[in-house]
Amino acid sequence: MIHKAEFEPRITQMRVRIAALETQIAQATSEMTRQQELRLIIGRLKDFATQVKTGLEQLDWQQRRDIIRTLVKRVEIDKDQVNVVFRVEPLSPVPDSDKDCLQHCTGREGTALSDTF
Repeated sequence: MIHKAEFEPRITQMRVRIAALETQIAQATSEMTRQQELRLIIGRLKDFATQVKTGLEQLDWQQRRDIIRTLVKRVEIDKDQVNVVFRVEPLSPVPDSDKDCLQHCTGREGTALSDTF
């Protein structure tokens, strides 16, 4: 037989352990959900890339040229190299915490939306 005084600390320890295990289960479930979402996104991106590739192969030269002109801002030709400058800047590897995500969006008056907030 176990006395109540001996049993209460065991119950408390078990409750703490159960809470920790429930937290681990929630984290594992969240991670699993994120991985499933990433797999779905990657699959859709692969499908999209395949569609774009097959679509580009079917375009004539004028349509391809129009797409290139839409994407490319300018081409810099030097003696030893060629540099293509795109209209959309590549993402920086380290996010700048000083800039808002709305920095490039403009409102009706032409001002940046990040300036209004």
